[in-house]
Amino acid sequence: MKNLMLTGFVLLMSKLLWAQSPCDSLPMITIQASDTTPCSGEEIVLQASGGVIYNWNNGVSNAIAFTPSASETYQVTVTDTNGCVDSASVYIEVLTLPDVVANSSSYSICLGDSVLLEANNAASYNWITPSISNGSYYTPTTSGTNVFEVEGTGANGCTNTSQLIVLVSEVPSEPTLNQNSIATCLNVAFDGEVIASTTDGRIIWYEDEALTELYEEQSELPLMNSTVGVTTYWATSFENGCYSEGVEATVEVYALPELDAGEDVTVEAGKRGELVATTNVPVVATWSPEVNLDNPYDLETGYTAIQSTNYTVFVEDENGCTNTDELEFTVKSNLVISNLITPDGNGENDTWKIYPRSTLSTCTVKLYDGFGRELLNTDNYQNDWDGTYNGEAVPDGDYYYYIQGNDGYSKKGTLTLLR
Repeated sequence: MKNLMLTGFVLLMSKLLWAQSPCDSLPMITIQASDTTPCSGEEIVLQASGGVIYNWNNGVSNAIAFTPSASETYQVTVTDTNGCVDSASVYIEVLTLPDVVANSSSYSICLGDSVLLEANNAASYNWITPSISNGSYYTPTTSGTNVFEVEGTGANGCTNTSQLIVLVSEVPSEPTLNQNSIATCLNVAFDGEVIASTTDGRIIWYEDEALTELYEEQSELPLMNSTVGVTTYWATSFENGCYSEGVEATVEVYALPELDAGEDVTVEAGKRGELVATTNVPVVATWSPEVNLDNPYDLETGYTAIQSTNYTVFVEDENGCTNTDELEFTVKSNLVISNLITPDGNGENDTWKIYPRSTLSTCTVKLYDGFGRELLNTDNYQNDWDGTYNGEAVPDGDYYYYIQGNDGYSKKGTLTLLR
């Protein structure tokens, strides 16, 4: 009877203990993480097993992909079929992305120019567009907005991308010139102008082919005539920061022919001589005035000393350049004056003679009687006074002359009249 009672008690206690502690064996939890060190922005999956109900902290769902925002510990509570509960955790380290920075040597270029593309702040780089090595030059093939992208990988294996934009402008067309060369003589105005025109942008003139020495920003080339020589200029079209190829124009300034008319001349009336002008280049010459010159269209010309004047020689060379020079030509009066007249009609010594007659054209001749009466006053004496006054013969006797030349020459004396 006792034994039966004890056995029943033991069975009863066993049942009570089982009812009070059914979870002698807790869930065997296993956590699988698709990646415990994801890069920032990457999705991962956390999947717990060993139960039927899974509750993750931080809003994570079991076996559902999510993007962790920061490094932290993720804990899951698992309930099995017996209602037994246990928990487990996993630490997820979110790796930082490299701060990739894409740089260009220029962000606005002309079609045909190259740019240096270089990225920084990563361990390695892969340029996606264009496909080049980092730190290389690239020449875009299309105008407009060019987008370049590079992928950088950090030391932790995480990658990031960066983009940059380079504006590529079309190169303007070359300008056209109304003429490519022009010339003039030193300090002589140009006959014409050099004008550049373009369908793109505006015109800029440069003094060098490399287009570095700016000369003027306008369509018309400013022409300078103060320095002898050949100067070359280049016209270019400029638009959106881009230059066309330069178009060449030359400006030539010729030296004037050197000219020397010679020394001033002082010569006695009636004498002959030669004027000799000299130049450094072949020329066509003209002397002015042409009177009393043998060949006024030659640098060397003979002359007859008739009257004082200033001779100017004008020359022109093969380039059309001219020069002038002048000399003072002075004719000194040297008169031979007769002091006796015998107007008796025998044809000898009937008129008063003064020689040379050519000089008289530059002299004023006056003649007076003994009472001071003026019998003759002329600046064109023709050796024709025959001893009369107003058609009447004047008496024999002494008469007095006074001759004044344009060159300052003067002479006075006595003329005797005998019949």
